[in-house]
Amino acid sequence: MAFKQGDIVKHKGKFLRSIGWYTNVPIDGMVLSVKVNGTFDGWPIVLWCDEAGQSDGSLVNPANIMLAKDPDYS
Repeated sequence: MAFKQGDIVKHKGKFLRSIGWYTNVPIDGMVLSVKVNGTFDGWPIVLWCDEAGQSDGSLVNPANIMLAKDPDYS
């Protein structure tokens, strides 16, 4: 899936379980921009809800997130 600026996203449950992240997980985040050209082409920069005002966002592997409005069957 290609993400775009303004999308509200969340981590996929499968990803969270694979790294053992069960508590203090950000509920959702907003895509600030998407990298173009280079190694991380197509990877979104996400500002997570718990980072508001503290960060310029985090580069996130698009395979590990999904739109927040969609159900997670992973």
